Order: sequence, then structure tokens, then C-alpha cells
Amino acid sequence: MKYKLIFLAVLVLCLGKIKGQSHNVGDLFTFPDGSQGVVFYNNPDGTGGWVMALNDASAGCAWGNTTDLPELNNYSYSSRHLLEDTSGYTNTQMLRSYQNNNLSYAAGVVDFANGWYLPSSAQLRAICCKLPLLSAAIVAAGGTDLAYDYYWSSTENSANSAWMINFNNNSSGFGSFGFGSKTGMRHVRAVRSFSFSPSYEWNTGETTPSISVNPTQTSNYTVTVTAASGESDIATTTIVVLIRDSLEIHESACDEFVWDGISYYGSGTFIRNYERPGACDSVVTLHLLFEHTPNAGIQSSADTVCANEIVNLQAVSASSMQQLPPVVIGDILCTDNSIVKPADWPVQGKTAMGVVFYVDDTGEHGWAVHLSEQSTSTSWGGYGINIQTLPDYQHARDAIYDYDGYLHTQQIRAAGNSSQYPAAWIVDFDNGWYLPSIGQLRKLFSAYTITNSTLNLLNSTPFVLDLYVSYWSSSEYDGNTAWRLYGGGSMTLSGKNATIYKVRSIRSF
Repeated sequence: MKYKLIFLAVLVLCLGKIKGQSHNVGDLFTFPDGSQGVVFYNNPDGTGGWVMALNDASAGCAWGNTTDLPELNNYSYSSRHLLEDTSGYTNTQMLRSYQNNNLSYAAGVVDFANGWYLPSSAQLRAICCKLPLLSAAIVAAGGTDLAYDYYWSSTENSANSAWMINFNNNSSGFGSFGFGSKTGMRHVRAVRSFSFSPSYEWNTGETTPSISVNPTQTSNYTVTVTAASGESDIATTTIVVLIRDSLEIHESACDEFVWDGISYYGSGTFIRNYERPGACDSVVTLHLLFEHTPNAGIQSSADTVCANEIVNLQAVSASSMQQLPPVVIGDILCTDNSIVKPADWPVQGKTAMGVVFYVDDTGEHGWAVHLSEQSTSTSWGGYGINIQTLPDYQHARDAIYDYDGYLHTQQIRAAGNSSQYPAAWIVDFDNGWYLPSIGQLRKLFSAYTITNSTLNLLNSTPFVLDLYVSYWSSSEYDGNTAWRLYGGGSMTLSGKNATIYKVRSIRSF
């Protein structure tokens, strides 16, 4: 009896590298035209993101005249609208057209011809949320840090005013939205989009990422993946059609070799018995040799099929081949300290206790936010008492670097009981939960879209985005005041005796 088998082998020809496809926030990005900026946002799917210029386009210019632009939405004082407007490029294009490219206006001073534009309110907010990292990166690249002043966005408020963000260094309103007269003189920092979306060209002539083939004889399939930068790489796979009882195959791979749904990461000899009723029963011995890491590859819908059966081949670029870290923002932290992906939830025997909102460079450790609020209205406590073990953060741009919430909570609780310091005592400190510092709260805010999605999945309480709602931090200013995060991710001070602010605990993992 004869047997038929198709074996899919990935033989990657590492002829070139697709460059520039793994930029992190804070990395210096160089465009093909030579201009540079610092990455402040990456698309979740890895296809691109946004960079900010190294220097201001203007140290002071007007947004425009007091005329309502009919093409632009007029956003009122609502955090939801302001945090969702990412249309900086389109806004700038419409502004320049309406204002006849007036070089004295904010949209006119940016280098729009080369892709730079006036950021929208949400894009400017994204810069503000990542400011500690971005400031260091900009200075290291020879640029100029953002001024302690207001910066224009391209988002309109009304006929007379437009939205801006406060980047000052005082104790009130850092990172806050404000709408100012369009004729006011404010700073401008341009941003620019970048893309990693590749193009594909198969030797069959098709140009889609995935194709279907049904070979009747052993055939090679090659795909050329070309990045937006023009760099390209080639991957080849061999579909072997057999009519025999057994087969020995010698193959090589560059990073990961997938055979029958199992990933192999090292050289070796592997044997598989294929028993399929009716046809294609065979024994295959694979001799696998690993080489250097590839930048392109092919994924298949099946590794073994019979002759004339359809196989779906998927080209993958460097960005899609990158292995994700073990933990990412939005993952679910369970009571047994395990991590579960939202797509896998629910899992039998697992109980959620938090949602990941920050992961460090190891990809394994970070911070998670509690599923609920510990208080919707309480005071910080200790009015008139400066806790000597706590640092006093009296400048906004120092406070944003404060990530010591656990230590602060411990020190506050040591200074008095629950009636004296209710905000620090209302958290379940004995089980690892603590009052976040102002820097940690800002990290939580910057990840609100993803974390709230998971919190909603778990039927838990989302992080509130109302401009009139505030959360206490564990960061102290002086004996009478402490830092809080209020609507839209801004940070300011309040008296420790104020009783109207929320508490949302976090924990480290």
C-alpha cells in the first residue's frame, strides 16, 4: 500500500534584514528623509506609531483667528472626547487649508510637507503621560525638553478657543487640559506618524499576506516582505508531496520551527508517526538545524496534508514574528499570582484579583490595579502633620518620577492609625495592596483604554475618566497637602482633610 504525505518545512533564506521594526517608547526614530524624533506611542498591532520632534516648532504662536472651523469638531470640556481625538494629521491639514498655510499660526509652523503635524488633544496627552521617559530621550538625542508652559493641540473647542495642555512645573494643574483664546501665544511641538506595514510578493504572483496552494508535487513557495523603509527580506517554504511509507528530512530554521503545532527552538532529530484513516499514514524523521534569527517567515494552516488538499500559507514580517513578553498591559492577575490573557478568560479554577497596567523591561514584573475602588469619598488624613519619613514633592516634574507607592503606604500607616490616615489604611496592605504614588497613578491613567477593557470583561469597576473625579496618591507635598490625580490624567494638590476623593489600590507582581 502506498501512502501520501505533504510535509511543510520552513527554510528561511536570511538574505537581508527588515530594519527599524522594534522601536520602543523613548527610542530615537530616524525617517528616510533624515529627520528624527522620539517614539511616544506604538500601535498595539505593531504596525507603526507616533514620534515627537526633538525641538519646538515655535516658542510662542497663535492657534488662529476667532473663527469657527466648520470642518473641525468642537469638543467641550469632556475627558472622553478629548482623550479620543487622535486626528492630528487630518486636523492640521484642514487648519492649514482654511488658514491658507499662515506661518504665524500653530498649524502653519510645523513641517507638514515632510509629514510633521500639530498633535491632537489625545496625542498631546500621550506625550504628557510618557514625559519622564521622553524628556530624558530627547535631551540624550541633543533636543530640547518641553518648556514649562502650555502647548497647543490641533483640537478645537469653539470659535474663540482651542485645547492645550499645561506642561508647567508648579504644584497645580500639571498635565491638565485647558482651552485658551486662539490668539494666545503658546508653544508648538510637532509630531509625525511612522508605519511598519509591509508589502508582500509571492512567487505565485499574489500580493496578499496569505495565499492558498494545493500542490500535486513537491514545490517551493517564496515570499518577499518589504518594509515601509524599503528594506526587504525573503522567506521560502518547501511543500513536499510523498508517496512512501517513511521519510527523512533535513531542514534548517533561524528562530522558531513549528511542526504540527509544536514549536522547536534548537537543533535535533525528531520523529513523528502519522496515522490518518484512509491515506497518508507515514513516519517522518526530521533532522533540524538552527541558524541565525530571520526577519521573515511563513506560517501554514497545516504541516501535513494529502496531495491536492489546500494549505493556507501566511507571510509574517519581523514585527509580527516578535515574541511578546510573558506579561502585557491588560492581562489578568489571579489570586494564585498567575497571569491569564483576556482572550482566554474565564479559566476554570482561576479567580481574578487585578488587571496589569504596567510591565517593566523583564516582561514578567509590574503593577496591577484592583478590580474595585476601595473608597469613593475619603480624606488623605493627617492635616497639619508632615510625615518625616516621606519625601515632599513640591514640583510637578519631580513628582511624576515618584513610583514608591508601597513604601509610602507603609510609612503613612506607621505614622498613625486608620482614623488618622484613612486613605492609606483603607487598602488591603497586609495582602499586598497599597495606595499608588502620583507617578504610578499617571501610569495607570496612560493605560486606561486597555485596562478598562479588561475590567469591563471581568464585570469590574473601570478607572473613572470624569474630569471632575480625583484619586488620592500616596505622594506628599507638605504637612497640609498631598498630590492627587484628577480628570483627564492631570495632577494637582488638595488639602489632606478633603473628603471627596477616591482611593484605588494597586499591587506589585
